Amino acid sequence: MQDRVRLERLRQWLHGQAVAVRLPEDQVKWLDGLWRAAFGG
Repeated sequence: MQDRVRLERLRQWLHGQAVAVRLPEDQVKWLDGLWRAAFGG
C-alpha cells in the first residue's frame, strides 16, 4: 500500500512537469524495482 501512495504522489508531481525531470537516485532505483517486479525484467 505504501508503494501505491508513493507512486500516486510521484505521478501527480510528474503530470505537472513541462520539462525533462531528473529524479533522485533512490527514486530511480525504487521505480526500477517496481518495473522489474511487474515485468520480470
